[in-house]
Amino acid sequence: MDKLKISINKLNYWVNPNGYKSFWKLVNQEKWEYETFLVFDSNINEQTLFIDIGGWIGPTSLYGAQLAKKTLSLEPDPIAYRRFKENLDLNTFSQKKIKLLNLALWFEETSISFISDTQIGDSTSSLIRENKSISKDITFEAKTITFENLIKDINLNEFNKVFVKIDIEGAEYILFDYLLEKLSDINASFLVSTHPWLLNKKSKKGFLRRFNQAYDHWKFCQKIKKYKYKLITSSKNFPYIPLINLIGWILIGRMHQDILALPYNLKD
Repeated sequence: MDKLKISINKLNYWVNPNGYKSFWKLVNQEKWEYETFLVFDSNINEQTLFIDIGGWIGPTSLYGAQLAKKTLSLEPDPIAYRRFKENLDLNTFSQKKIKLLNLALWFEETSISFISDTQIGDSTSSLIRENKSISKDITFEAKTITFENLIKDINLNEFNKVFVKIDIEGAEYILFDYLLEKLSDINASFLVSTHPWLLNKKSKKGFLRRFNQAYDHWKFCQKIKKYKYKLITSSKNFPYIPLINLIGWILIGRMHQDILALPYNLKD
């Protein structure tokens, strides 16, 4: 098996690059979601429980696990999960610190269907994606787990904080009706990657669709604030202002995709 060393901010891990060489090249060049790693540096320490919801092939889990005390990672895509498992096996630290589950987080335990944009394993698997030519090559079923059952065997008193990364390709707009209360109950901080372009796909393209997408995204942000979270623009430490992002999406189809949410009563 080929091995490639990934180096980010003085942290290193090994991966099998086959099939994903161009992606891992971007990671090493700090051209793939570099701000995410900066957020981890500021919000994860050796007493943190890190939960990675949407671990894909492991880039964020393998980094965050070196900062955290323990890491739980979920990846429902069967091909991505197998590659993630291969990458775990290449790193001695990860075998002790990362628990990887081939499951999707959901509000009940069942099976749900995913659709990928191009092929299974490509990081775009979504519950809400629409594709006119659905085939077995881009669809799969995954078992689910609730947040309660995910952490039921974890003694939260062993950690000084819980940090959750959520990148679930649009399902955040559905899942957060359930998940926000669970995160708030344990005073967890989280980084959520939002995907407004996957919303309201049945409405006519153009201004009306962007307006509906922006309004749904604004309501999503209000839900988070309702649970006493302050919203920050990723690693920039600037306030995330939903109204500004709503206007930006309506007018030019652009907004800050990643939202860092910190409880107002968070202790350092």
